[in-house]
Amino acid sequence: MGRRLLFLLLAMPFTVAFGFDKEADITDIATFLRGFFGEQNVTVKLAVYVCWEKGARVEFLKNVSTDFSAKIYQIDQPVYVPKQEDESSLVYFLDARCVDYHEVLHQADAKNLFRSPFKWIIWALESDTASLERFYLRLDSQIYIVHQFFEKYMIKTVYKLAQNSEIIAVDVGEWNLTSKKFIKLEAISIYRDRSNLKGLELNMTYVATANETLKHLDDYRFIHIDPLTKANWITVGHLLRMLNIRPLIKWKSTWGYLNPSTNMFSGMLGDLQTGTSEIAGTQCFYTEDRIDYVDFVPASTPTYFKFIFRAPPLSYVTNIFTLPFDAYVWYCTAALIVMIFFVMYVIAIWEWRDPIFRRKVERMSVANTSALRPNVSDVAVLEIGAVTQQGTDTEPKSISGRVL
Repeated sequence: MGRRLLFLLLAMPFTVAFGFDKEADITDIATFLRGFFGEQNVTVKLAVYVCWEKGARVEFLKNVSTDFSAKIYQIDQPVYVPKQEDESSLVYFLDARCVDYHEVLHQADAKNLFRSPFKWIIWALESDTASLERFYLRLDSQIYIVHQFFEKYMIKTVYKLAQNSEIIAVDVGEWNLTSKKFIKLEAISIYRDRSNLKGLELNMTYVATANETLKHLDDYRFIHIDPLTKANWITVGHLLRMLNIRPLIKWKSTWGYLNPSTNMFSGMLGDLQTGTSEIAGTQCFYTEDRIDYVDFVPASTPTYFKFIFRAPPLSYVTNIFTLPFDAYVWYCTAALIVMIFFVMYVIAIWEWRDPIFRRKVERMSVANTSALRPNVSDVAVLEIGAVTQQGTDTEPKSISGRVL
C-alpha cells in the first residue's frame, strides 16, 4: 500500500506538467493568446487547426472574438493560404497535442508558409523540437512553441539558419496561469535577435561591366566605372560582417533582360530567378517586367536619370568669324578702315612731295616697284591686303607710313 501511494505521488507532478484536458484549458489558451498579441500590439487573424470537440471550439471562439477574428479548421483539413494583402496579419495556431498534427506541418512546409510574414503558434505537450527537424523553419520565420510546465506556459521561438542546419531555440517568455499575466516576455525582434548567423554561406551576384572593376572594388579608384557595384560592395560588406555571413560571390556582366519566349532573365536577375543567388549585390532599376520575379528593397545608393544634349559645332549653326562681335563692333571696324584709308592716302602724298624721299626712291631702282604711290587704287589694295592678312606688293617707305 505504501509503495503504491509513493508511486502515485511521484507520478502526479508529471501528470500536471505534461497531461492536458482539452476542455479545461481552452479558456487559458484564449486568455494567453489575447495577452501575447496584446503585448505586441498587432492586428491578428487566427487560423486554428485543432482536434477539439464542438463545445470546446465554440468556447474558444467566444473567448478570442473580443480581440481578433478566428476561424477553426479540423486537423485533417487543407492548410489555408491567404491572399497577399492578408499575409502580415494571419497567425496559424496548431494544437500539436493532436495525433495528426504533422500533416499540417507537412502541408505548411510544402506551401512555403514557414517564412515571414506568417506567424505560427504551436501548442505542444513538451519543449522538444525534434519533431520539427525535418521542416525548413526559415531564418525570418516567426514560429513560437508553447508548452505547459506546472503553473506556467513556457514560450520559445525556433528557426534554422539553413535548410539542413540544426534548429535554434530561444526562450521568449513565461506566462503565469494563476495571475493570467506574463512573468517575463522578451521584446520580440527577429532582426535584432538573429544577428549572428554563425558563418552562414550566402550566394550573391554582382554586376561588373568592366574587368578592371574587380581590381578596384575598395580602393576608391576609377569610381566612375561601375559606381553602383563599388558603392554596394562596401555597404554590403559591412552588413555581412555585422551578421557574420560568409558570401559566395558570382559576377555577371549584365543586370539581366527577360526572354519573352522562356520568361527567364539573363545576367544577375537570372541568378535570382533560378535561386542560384539569394540576393543581388548591385542594385537595379525597378521596372514592370521585374516585379513578378524579384523582391526589391530600398536603394542604398541614390540613382538619377539625366539626359545630356550635346550642342552641335558652332560652324554648323553660325559664322564663327562673326559670332564674337555685335553690330556696333562691325560699324566701328568699317569706320576705322575708312579712316586708315584716308590717313594712308595723305601719308603717300606727303612722301612723294618730299624731294629728299623722291630722290632716295629713284636711286633704289628695285624699290621703285614696291613704293606706295599716292593714288587711290594702290592705297585701297594695300588696305585690303592688310585687312585680309594677305599682304601687297606696295608699301609705304616712310617711318610714319610703316607705323600706320
